[in-house]
Amino acid sequence: MSHQLMGLMVLGAIAIIVFLPIFMFRCYHNRFMLYQTRALDVEQTNHATRLFARFRAEVMRQQQSIAVPPPRPNTAEEEAASIVTKVAYRDIKPTKEADSDDCCAICIEGFEEEEICGVVDGCDHCFHKVCIDKWLGIVSRCPLCRCLVRVVSENNNS
Repeated sequence: MSHQLMGLMVLGAIAIIVFLPIFMFRCYHNRFMLYQTRALDVEQTNHATRLFARFRAEVMRQQQSIAVPPPRPNTAEEEAASIVTKVAYRDIKPTKEADSDDCCAICIEGFEEEEICGVVDGCDHCFHKVCIDKWLGIVSRCPLCRCLVRVVSENNNS
């Protein structure tokens, strides 16, 4: 019995001597690899941030280098373009022709007495102020007769 017990103790000691360093190496290796992975993640994030910053700087530099084309000279048609006068609908209603519709050709809605309307001076077509302002922001011609309309700032055309 003592030989068997002694043999088991020696076998256990050999197992501990062999497997304990392997187990400790594995734990250290796993911890080391986890640290390296985290360090790589941080490094990759920093690298991506630096790349994005370089890309953004390059885009900003390109946008600043784009030259604005010089303004082209006005044609005779543009020089003679109509302007839009802002007036209350009640002021233009009596002067409008009897066969004309009482609605805005842009939004197809009727006019109210107290509404401010935009009247194109060249053709006397009438539109809601909001409608004609949006229209002229996109197209510089009258929605009905297609005559050229010059946009005048609010300060000059009260």
